[in-house]
Amino acid sequence: GLKPAVKVGVSPFGIWRPGHPPGIVGFDQYTELYADAKLWLNRGWVDYFSPQLYWRIGAEKQSFPKLLQWWAAENIEGRHLWPGLYTSRVTGREKGWPAAEIVDQITATRKQKGAGGVIHFSAKALLSNSGGVAD
Repeated sequence: GLKPAVKVGVSPFGIWRPGHPPGIVGFDQYTELYADAKLWLNRGWVDYFSPQLYWRIGAEKQSFPKLLQWWAAENIEGRHLWPGLYTSRVTGREKGWPAAEIVDQITATRKQKGAGGVIHFSAKALLSNSGGVAD
């Protein structure tokens, strides 16, 4: 039977196509994976949408806030928008991210109209408090 409490969604690559928004470069999921995630969101074919925004706020060519803002503008049917954060990049090691990056991404998401939360990849980082990220 129908279960209206069950949410169905997707977590696509965070860049739909290079140049969307302007200045963004990277993998083109549309041509490489044949995935038109923008269409799915535009049509409201999912209950929630969690683009994998696995880049730092200061990453010019894959800017977390620019991509989040772009996806929010594409959410014309008003579905749940919960960006995926790369929480596992917080390692407490030299090449890892500082925990403040994830805190700042959560803050940016809270300020973005149309975004209602985040999804962490992966819960292991939170459970082990990797790099102090759970603090």
